[in-house]
Amino acid sequence: MGSEVTYNYKLKKDLMKDPGYGRKIATFKVKEIYKDEFFSNTPPSLFVGSKLLPDVNVGILSPPEKKENIWIYDAQKYWAEKNLDISEILSYRSNLINSRFRTNVKEARNNGRFLDLAREIGMSIKPVDVEIKLKKKIKLRLNIDDTALPIGGRGTLEKARITSNTKISQYVDKVYFDDIKAVDGINYLTKHGFDESALSKFLSIGIMGQKQKRVFVPTRFSITAIDSILGNEMLKKVKTFPIVNEYKFFYGNYLGNHYFVLFFPNIYNYELFETYLPGSFWNPTSKINVGTDFESFKGRTKYVEQTAGGFYATRLGITE
Repeated sequence: MGSEVTYNYKLKKDLMKDPGYGRKIATFKVKEIYKDEFFSNTPPSLFVGSKLLPDVNVGILSPPEKKENIWIYDAQKYWAEKNLDISEILSYRSNLINSRFRTNVKEARNNGRFLDLAREIGMSIKPVDVEIKLKKKIKLRLNIDDTALPIGGRGTLEKARITSNTKISQYVDKVYFDDIKAVDGINYLTKHGFDESALSKFLSIGIMGQKQKRVFVPTRFSITAIDSILGNEMLKKVKTFPIVNEYKFFYGNYLGNHYFVLFFPNIYNYELFETYLPGSFWNPTSKINVGTDFESFKGRTKYVEQTAGGFYATRLGITE
């Protein structure tokens, strides 16, 4: 198992370049382990990678041992509501192991040992106890990249089984067994209280859509797809509202990101400006970089060019 040690992670420049946020050193305890087999639990959380398309790595995220309040490890809205700082979030994420298997995106339509297990975990609305065996031992360490939440390590799945009862909502069950379009399923679950985080997970693991068209959707794409679909539904209502005959300004910030929202007395038009500070993941240069995309009252017919998923994530918050 190894001894417990304290890691002092100096965060990458992109996490501490903002003068308003300041330099931040995240210090937290993790288990220094070399392990290939463990009894654990998952929030429930899965990650579907995007680098091998049309194949994907489907991973079960769980710590090397069972944790209390495991749901917090993947509760992004809770982190923001409680204003958790980077060190607290990294302390959770650094303990999650991505136990993954490789498959084709179209295999979401089929059954199989790991396919069925990942599907059942992904559909659960409560934490799930699991037993994991990897093909070889891995060391728990922090992995950070520019498109996914940090994790503690990756390993290839050899065996896995669920060791507790999963709790699947009747509404999720209905969407899975009914042969309906993904958009209809998303709108149905939204009406029954599921937020965008849950919806992106359901879409990612391939339980939504007409059965012969279902696919695994990489996590990064499923998040943007849900933001886009929910935003479109919101706009159907927003565009019927009377014009607010005044200017309004809103401001918020979290984890070094600053949001400035300005409303004009006009019919709906939306433009996003994103400013990337020097040394960040998206701007390795020494100068400030700016990207922008626009949507008219009639909407867009093409995917945005400069601001990518941020365009749809921000639009959803604004329409809400």
